[in-house]
Amino acid sequence: MAESVSGPWSYPRYLGASVIPISCINSLEGNPFEANRSVVNSSEVSGTETIVTASSECCKLIQLSDLHLQALAQQRYRDRDVEQQLLAVLGHIEQQHPDLDGLLLSGDLVHQGHSAAYRRLARYLERFDKPWYWIPGNHDSFQTMQRIRPAQPLNLRCNRWSIVLLDSTSAADGQGSGSLAESELRRLEEQLQICQKLKAGLLVVLHHNPMSVQSDWQDRIMLANADRLWALLGRYKVQVTILFGHVHQQWDLTQANVRVLGCPSTAVQFVMAQEQLLVETEGATALPGYRWLKLFSAGSNQEPNQQTNSTTANRFALETGVEWVCVD
Repeated sequence: MAESVSGPWSYPRYLGASVIPISCINSLEGNPFEANRSVVNSSEVSGTETIVTASSECCKLIQLSDLHLQALAQQRYRDRDVEQQLLAVLGHIEQQHPDLDGLLLSGDLVHQGHSAAYRRLARYLERFDKPWYWIPGNHDSFQTMQRIRPAQPLNLRCNRWSIVLLDSTSAADGQGSGSLAESELRRLEEQLQICQKLKAGLLVVLHHNPMSVQSDWQDRIMLANADRLWALLGRYKVQVTILFGHVHQQWDLTQANVRVLGCPSTAVQFVMAQEQLLVETEGATALPGYRWLKLFSAGSNQEPNQQTNSTTANRFALETGVEWVCVD
């Protein structure tokens, strides 16, 4: 049975987690995002693009995806109390990852784009006292998100890693698919050019899966112009990692030397490799989940933990894991 605990939120205490082995490495003192929040206005700004430079050698991020919050907090989604599950996940993050530097929310945050739900979400995240960034999914209202956070940075920099937040909901087909608009592809190319010049790593964050996840129904609603994305990435010698949501599953894939990581949902998980939608109902993968990442730069004094899922042979190592939060 969940119990309420005191703290920044009133959330159910998580009852446990099935975790990819973690043995977390402590971050260097200071917050690589926070260190530069006071100078954002003097950073390079172009329209809605703001590059926030970080100074820490290691950057720890949390990815949340597919929250599917409802208009009213007590409303359920697929028979799940998604609001309480989210609060339990946030409580788990607060207790297990106090050294995090920022949160990335990769879409489908509110199931039908209700402004009240976005405002509740913003209040939950602002109490974290950590910088957070969101992008829309096919269920979101980007216009409402912009009204609530009109000046959100879309390009970030953590030391020698750049992070680009992309909107993949252009040219929606009404079934769940979406595309990267020409403006988003141009912005991505600008970041690729910068990273190639500076010999920096690039973390790309979008909602739709940019490659097959071996489910017929999900592959039909993946990123519609994924071929344009891959062609663009192939023109530059940049170490790229992609984060996506949308599929309500954890994935660790590789295509064209690019690591592609899928994030579980904080709401419900979908069964893999299916012709039609089926919801997970048993085991750890039926629980709400999230992904954590640690970005290491070449020459860092810190080394990725060899027991976790990490890429150490590349110039810019990335350590990552998925955690499942049990709420009763």
